[in-house]
Amino acid sequence: MAQPFRFRLQKVLDVAEERLKASEQRLALTIRDKNREEARLQLAQDQLQGLYQHLRKELGGGELSLCRMDWYQQYLNRATRHVKGQKEKVAETAQRVCEMRQEVFRAWVRAESLKTLREKSRAEHTREVRHKENREMDEMAVTGYLRHGRGRQA
Repeated sequence: MAQPFRFRLQKVLDVAEERLKASEQRLALTIRDKNREEARLQLAQDQLQGLYQHLRKELGGGELSLCRMDWYQQYLNRATRHVKGQKEKVAETAQRVCEMRQEVFRAWVRAESLKTLREKSRAEHTREVRHKENREMDEMAVTGYLRHGRGRQA
């Protein structure tokens, strides 16, 4: 009786598939973080733009006290630094997304390689089983011929 197919590296394949799933989940979280940082950047840029528009209105209206001008300058500097910091965070998370995509791709390649190896192994097993069955059928035919065929000719 032929042995059922058993892939020797099935546990390795299972681990590779689990790593792929974990990598995909980490990528999804990283993309979510990137989107959140991009939204924060957009909000900071909108606030800065609003501040510039408000300052233009006040400057266009005529007089602006030195104290008020100093306050605007400090606030603009702080807002500009915040926008710059957000841009850096977006760039960092974009880099992490890129790295995570590469990790997911490598995990996918490993899993697919093992799946391909499993299919080749399954095909080889099937070929060996068929070869063994054919050999057994040939032996049965020869045995039957020798038992019944020779007795009739004599």
